[in-house]
Amino acid sequence: MVPFRERDFGVFETWSPAQAQQRFPELLARQILQSWDDAPPRGETPREVVARVAQGLESLHTQWPESTVALVAHGIFIRALRFLLQDTAGHEFFVQPKIGNGVYCCAIV
Repeated sequence: MVPFRERDFGVFETWSPAQAQQRFPELLARQILQSWDDAPPRGETPREVVARVAQGLESLHTQWPESTVALVAHGIFIRALRFLLQDTAGHEFFVQPKIGNGVYCCAIV
């Protein structure tokens, strides 16, 4: 489902970190990948990802209000989900510990 896809990193999508550093050193120097409102060219900001995930959760609840739904994901999607469900402050979005595989489970009732 589109609302639950990983963050769109725009022009950085197919580049290695070294290639991105070579092509856009000024953006990476500003740490745009760890900024709430910045994104690589043609990419998404974390704020946009969180809004997209929130809309997706609302849609799931509307479509299947009495059903159990499983979402399997990784990366920034899980950070967005944790942000929404745990009411995390925006400045904590990037400082929370990295989430290991199979570590984060939650139930929405």
